[in-house]
Amino acid sequence: IFVWLAEAYGVDRFHPQYGSTLSARIGGLNTLDNAFAIEVETNRVLTNLQRYQKVLYEADPSRYQPEELLDTIIDVTATPNLDNLFLQITFATAVGKKDQLDITLEA
Repeated sequence: IFVWLAEAYGVDRFHPQYGSTLSARIGGLNTLDNAFAIEVETNRVLTNLQRYQKVLYEADPSRYQPEELLDTIIDVTATPNLDNLFLQITFATAVGKKDQLDITLEA
């Protein structure tokens, strides 16, 4: 998940939807509007990751264990700071295991 969020959007010519625009938000104001925009972008990236995993899993189920598959995005909370961006992501895997991931992206 970290790689999908940290990689710049559009850098992979074979997968143009890969990556995120989050690096442009680092250093932005700590406002509700900015946090909301970050959360929307994070959800977009996670949804793309879900689709990618689904296609690969359907083509070859041995690529993933069900506990590795991102099934449900429960919550995304963003806290923009002057020199970094903190994300708290709560999700469930395909076996129903709920987990939380805390990510800090830096400039």
